[in-house]
Amino acid sequence: MEKIKAFVFDLDGTLIDSKRVYYTLFQEVLKENGINFKKRQFWKELNGQRAEKVFLKILKKNKKKKISDLLKELREKEYKEGIKIVKPIKNAKEVLEFFRKRFKVYLITNSDKKFTFLILKKFGFKFEKVFTNEDFEDKSEVIRRIAKILKIKTKNIVYVGDTVLDIKVARKAKCKVAIVPNWSPKYLVKKEKPDYLFDSLKELKELVQ
Repeated sequence: MEKIKAFVFDLDGTLIDSKRVYYTLFQEVLKENGINFKKRQFWKELNGQRAEKVFLKILKKNKKKKISDLLKELREKEYKEGIKIVKPIKNAKEVLEFFRKRFKVYLITNSDKKFTFLILKKFGFKFEKVFTNEDFEDKSEVIRRIAKILKIKTKNIVYVGDTVLDIKVARKAKCKVAIVPNWSPKYLVKKEKPDYLFDSLKELKELVQ
């Protein structure tokens, strides 16, 4: 096994329990704007995607002005309502502190900068560097950037996420991936054969003990 030299964490579903929060806020925005949607399809699209991509899939056509308006409304709801409701995943802070004492630890999230830093402040999460959706188009490019900064190979990095999409990000970046299923169910995650599959965030410590 390649020696682990850095960890990169996803935020939503991995370190914070935000699934139901986003499900509620997205639906509120859509309903307030008179946009019809099928709940089953909506849940599928919401699974780890950027907010603009979710809106784009639901609207079906690239209505940039409309999507930008919807995003603005969603962000306002995040800052006012979401921040009060969202909770940390069990043992998240403890696990982060454990790895920060031993490795360089980074965060990559599809959430926007303001909401992300409100979350980090609320729960006391700390990282070497934080990358939010304003900083990248593709998470895999950030992992490659981190490897370059640290002067290591991407195969020496473990990306920690909770969805099938996170596995695809890691494969593209050619790094290791550890999944604690949340937004994606475990049976779907297993089909994609991640390098490491855990039932809880705390089990992640087993990688270095």
